[in-house]
Amino acid sequence: MKRSFRKGPYINNKKIITKNSLITSLFLNKTVVLYIGNTFEKVLITKEMIGFKFGEFIKTRKSFNYKKKK
Repeated sequence: MKRSFRKGPYINNKKIITKNSLITSLFLNKTVVLYIGNTFEKVLITKEMIGFKFGEFIKTRKSFNYKKKK
């Protein structure tokens, strides 16, 4: 379900921006720091990212590789 139009976009105004905040034109060409749960990730905001949420541009899970037997 979408956020109500009368409320406007959700933007967290704290120093550390959460993944569910909407990217607006205020963030254009700026680097923001996102907290993933155990580490911080830096993300550079470009023109194509406006209108999406921050969580769509970062990985939250590590890639898994099987160990090969010798």
